[in-house]
Amino acid sequence: MSERLVRIPLRPPPAVEADREGSSHELLALPAGSPARTAFLVEQAVGSAAALNRRDFDAFLGYYEPEVELRIARLGDGGLWGGDFDELYRGHERFLEAARQWTDVWEDLRLEPDELIDEGGLSYVLFATWVGRGGGSGAEVTTSYQARHTVVGDRIGRVEFRAEREPALRELGLGP
Repeated sequence: MSERLVRIPLRPPPAVEADREGSSHELLALPAGSPARTAFLVEQAVGSAAALNRRDFDAFLGYYEPEVELRIARLGDGGLWGGDFDELYRGHERFLEAARQWTDVWEDLRLEPDELIDEGGLSYVLFATWVGRGGGSGAEVTTSYQARHTVVGDRIGRVEFRAEREPALRELGLGP
């Protein structure tokens, strides 16, 4: 494992108590794993997931820069992960369109953050699990979520999905 990567388990959610005084720029300049930096990143990851789970889209968008960029993962066969998505969404309106496109087909869907990998600098990778029930079938479904988040200012400015968990871990130097 790279010395600069720090793994932060998110189940159960960590009790991160840290003095978060200072700008997000100052917090992100701290070493990976420092308490204040960790508190900031955990709030970004867990807070945005909680807002999405409540379908509080105003609060959800509050975690993202107005010009947020969302990149959907390409699959080995050239298709896009998740099916009928565009490869790129830019801005709050399009980002919300993608979020609703994903959540609206489920009777019940929640994102459960599992682990945050602090890469240092401006980025972290979030590993989570989607847990839901199909809108038409009622079938229980779980699927993995893995995405690199890049912070711009004090909010998330870019989300780059990866199609599968194991290759995403290997990309970070954490898998076999």
